[in-house]
Order: sequence, then structure tokens, then C-alpha cells
Amino acid sequence: MNKKIRWSLILISIILFVFLADKVFMFMVGRNQGYLPVPEHQDLENIVLIDVKNDIGIEKTVINKPKEINRFLEIFADSNRTYRESVSDFPDKTNFTAVLFNFGIEESSWRSLYREGKDIYIDQPYYRVFKVRPKDIDELGQIIERGIKENILISFDDILKKGFK
Repeated sequence: MNKKIRWSLILISIILFVFLADKVFMFMVGRNQGYLPVPEHQDLENIVLIDVKNDIGIEKTVINKPKEINRFLEIFADSNRTYRESVSDFPDKTNFTAVLFNFGIEESSWRSLYREGKDIYIDQPYYRVFKVRPKDIDELGQIIERGIKENILISFDDILKKGFK
């Protein structure tokens, strides 16, 4: 009988340990739901977008109106986390849009946008990939369309060397 009680206690302890370990793991994962970090709109001088096709910068768009910058950042911040990880500076895609958050004097950070089917994804380098909410896709396109545009035709490597200027 003593052996049965001991084995029962061991079994109950194992079950309790697995249950508690699962709860701790779920708490830690739930705490870090992952959100797309974006700067404060008042900290930005402008947002520069470079459309890249086959490693060539095709078009440069500058968004510099505070209201447009703010809404652009809100759309980014409201995007949904995916389970994709970002493993490089830019997505491994033939076509994407590099997005530079320009803080002014020599300070900036970037993200990337790319399309898969009807969906638009935001790649935060070395962090995660996020999906723009479907209801925000049209508005994001309109904000970009209202920006100041310039045709550039420059290799993307040269653009990076010049700091998107």
C-alpha cells in the first residue's frame, strides 16, 4: 500500500508540474504578444519610401505632413503580428518598399512593406513580420499616393550607402 501511495504522489506531482509549467509558459508568451514598435509622430521629420524592384530603387516618396505621418504610424502600430520572423535587414522579395523613419540629423530607422496577394506585410528587421489590417490597406495606399514622388532608378545598394537621401 505504501508503494501505491508513493507512486500516486509522484504521478500527481508530475501532472501538477506539467500543468504549472504550461501556465507559466502561456503567461510569458501572452505577455510578449509582440507589437510593431513605431516612433512618435512628433519625433519624425518625414517618412521616405523607396519602391524597390529587382534591387533597383524605382520611385521615392516622401511623406512630410504631420497628419499624414501620424496616420501612417497608427496604421503600422495597429497591424497584426504574424508568426513569421524577420531574419535580415530587408525581406527576401523581388518587389518591396523600404520605409525610412527620418528623425532628422543622421538618425533614422527602417521597416519594409511588401505585398502577398491582397495582403500587405510590414517587415521589422530582425524582429517580426506584421500584417496590415485589411481595413487599413486602402488608406495606407492613399497616404503614400499623396506623398511627394520622384522617379530615381538607382541601385538599392547605392541608396543604402547614401542613407536614403
